[in-house]
Amino acid sequence: MVNPISGASGPLGRLTEDEIEHRLRGFPEVAIRSALELRTSCSDEHIESCLYGILIFYLPSGTKLPEDGASGDTKLREDLGLDSLSVAESMFKVEELFDRRVETAEIAEI
Repeated sequence: MVNPISGASGPLGRLTEDEIEHRLRGFPEVAIRSALELRTSCSDEHIESCLYGILIFYLPSGTKLPEDGASGDTKLREDLGLDSLSVAESMFKVEELFDRRVETAEIAEI
């Protein structure tokens, strides 16, 4: 697919702003903002913020988030309370957004 946006060369550069906003409708603002930034750049900070925002969307209601946000040691089940269905839904959204298959082994390492 040819990208209709000149200069959009990040991992989400194939998507327009409207497409990103549509795919992330209802998700935390941090996920949307970071995904929009990922249209033109590939920053670890934006990738992490986007993924964290997607995970936040699938958290059980009433979950208290870590005050300092997620880190590399944050455990999805123990620290955030995500069950296997929530993790699967998160990964499906990541696959849809980034157009990349997430393998079961990769999920197990998270």
